[in-house]
Amino acid sequence: MWHRENILTADVRAAFNLTEGQVRSIVMAMRKRVGIFTTKVGGDLRYNAREVSVVEFVRTRMNENYLLDDACDLAVLTHYGKDENDVIKQYLLSELQRIEGVE
Repeated sequence: MWHRENILTADVRAAFNLTEGQVRSIVMAMRKRVGIFTTKVGGDLRYNAREVSVVEFVRTRMNENYLLDDACDLAVLTHYGKDENDVIKQYLLSELQRIEGVE
C-alpha cells in the first residue's frame, strides 16, 4: 500500500481497522489545519503516503486517549512541522477561497 501514489479510503480503513466515519472525522479535522488533505477522484478519496501516515498517527494517538483535536494538532507539528508557515498560508488561502465561494 505504501508504495502506491494513490491510496483509497477502503485501503486505509482495512489497514487501520477504522470505520468510514472515523476516517471522515480525521480527514475533516486535518483539512481544518492544513487546507488540502486528500483529493477526490471519481467520488473516492485518494491519499498519498504522507496523508496515510497522518491518519495512522492520529488513530494511534486517539487509542492512547488523545482527543481528536489534540491528535491532529500533534500530527501537524510532526508531519508538517518544518513547513508550518506554508501550512498556515495554505489553510488561510483555502479559507479565503471557501468564503469567496459562499458569497
